[in-house]
Amino acid sequence: MADTGSPRKSGTYLPGVFLRLTSGERLQDLSDLKHLKQEILDNISLILNSCSRPGPDELGNDPYIIYSVLGFGIGNFCGRQSSEETVIGICRQIREQIIHFEPRLDPKSVLVEAKNSDGQRRNSLTVSVSARISQNPFSADEVNCRFVLDLETGIPRLDQAGCRT
Repeated sequence: MADTGSPRKSGTYLPGVFLRLTSGERLQDLSDLKHLKQEILDNISLILNSCSRPGPDELGNDPYIIYSVLGFGIGNFCGRQSSEETVIGICRQIREQIIHFEPRLDPKSVLVEAKNSDGQRRNSLTVSVSARISQNPFSADEVNCRFVLDLETGIPRLDQAGCRT
């Protein structure tokens, strides 16, 4: 859907669709890099917190449906063990979701890695996400963040200490 408001000034961007739909008021174009990065982090948090969704098999493995709003979020990771196979699968799902549902990031630059330390609990998984912003005029900047996924409760938590904005 095209924006029917006034034309955007050079160096500005339109806020994300979720913020526009939920704000209850017409939002102005923005030009603040810090605000853009916060919006991107909020959207990634929404992706990680949307864990109850049908799997690809339940959606008929149709890519148009899988990457529609019905496929938003990652599969439920609650109760899963922190095995190498599980970790690889969770990181792959997170990367795919960010690529498809956060268009302000360059899809080729999205990197999702597990970063568990030796002393970390086996029922949690630390995931780092980094990507280059594709939104002009900020295309030289990156978003870097870290989330801790609790494999017992299924609750992801943004690790503020692991974010560079």
